[in-house]
Amino acid sequence: MKLVAGHDIESTQLPEASEQNMKTMLGSCQHLRSLKDVCIGLLLLFVGRLMPLTQLKDMTSDASQFIFGVSEGISIGITLIGIGWLIFGAVKFSKKEK
Repeated sequence: MKLVAGHDIESTQLPEASEQNMKTMLGSCQHLRSLKDVCIGLLLLFVGRLMPLTQLKDMTSDASQFIFGVSEGISIGITLIGIGWLIFGAVKFSKKEK
């Protein structure tokens, strides 16, 4: 018999080889999920830090200053969530599968 990778194996070794292939695939999927978390964290950091730059800081009316203050608070919140998500993804990424 041949495995998906094209290696010849005996039919008696099929359960062990298929189990090993499944473990390898599950490890790859977990690695990709942790990379996804790192990318989401970086994206949130980028959006959180870019958000206040899109606002005009020299606003004169009270309403526009209030809106700028709220957007600044939201920006800080998004940045903190991004930092947390990035740390979470980095910790998952650094763990080794046994």
